[in-house]
Amino acid sequence: LQPLKVIAASVGIGVVIFVVAGFLFSLDIHRLETAPPAQEGMIGLHVYLRSLYLVTLIISAYAWHLRWIADH
Repeated sequence: LQPLKVIAASVGIGVVIFVVAGFLFSLDIHRLETAPPAQEGMIGLHVYLRSLYLVTLIISAYAWHLRWIADH
């Protein structure tokens, strides 16, 4: 029963992260489309780095949960 709670929490956290990431990504894409040409590179780099950070965060969260489940 305890591992099911951890898996449910993991799925919930993953869904929240994906929803927030999707919302922020859509805002960034809109800002990128309306940016002056001189700023497109910096905003694109910002979007790319934020995406890498969120992917790393998601992988780390799932790795931690899987390790926790394996220990219990």
